[in-house]
Amino acid sequence: MLGTSEVIGSPQDLGSAVSEQLSDDERAFVYRWLAGVFARELSVEALAAYRTDEGVALLQHLEGQPALAGLASQLARCSAGEGALGPVAGELAGAFARLFLSAGGRRSAPPYESAYTSERGLLFQDATDHMAKRLNELALTLPRDFPEPPDHIAVQLSVMAELASRGADRGADQAQEELIRMQQSFAETRLIPWVPRFRDDCVAFDRSGFYAAAADSLVAFVMHDVACLQTRGD
Repeated sequence: MLGTSEVIGSPQDLGSAVSEQLSDDERAFVYRWLAGVFARELSVEALAAYRTDEGVALLQHLEGQPALAGLASQLARCSAGEGALGPVAGELAGAFARLFLSAGGRRSAPPYESAYTSERGLLFQDATDHMAKRLNELALTLPRDFPEPPDHIAVQLSVMAELASRGADRGADQAQEELIRMQQSFAETRLIPWVPRFRDDCVAFDRSGFYAAAADSLVAFVMHDVACLQTRGD
């Protein structure tokens, strides 16, 4: 069983910077970073981490990536200044609950593939079973402190992070080529069919603007990454 930070990621993991041309290690970092944003509410400690020199530098690097600039700018805004971060964290927690924990009722954005791909928009449908099978095939398990079904957006992003990490470890060989095909296939079958509609709901219903920007960056990065994977696989 992988640790929570390895499976779900955390926005507090600020130990990596990204360049214009993303390596597999950097891609893995971005996928884990995005997964952490959607996995759970941002804590005061997580926001405070972006006030450190390392955190500020990271956000500056991320703002240089067109697909990620919106989310990075929102994080810079939320963590700016020297005032108490409790009210900011509380506002974001409220937005998280309304969008992703069903507190908003019909004005929610359920972060589950099943909600967007099943016939009646129900949870725990075929997408859940397919993801459970895929995790088993990859020898991955969910952490005990993440009580969500496997078709949660954070889990799917974490699978992409794991596959990217495995690609970084392989170097340039036939096995890496297979991992590139696996990543492309996973993104095209598990993410692309529903994350644009998930983004649309976030944009429509997020009063804070933070998760609307996060979802927009999510879709932009996935689409860009899939295009890059296709180029590498040709």
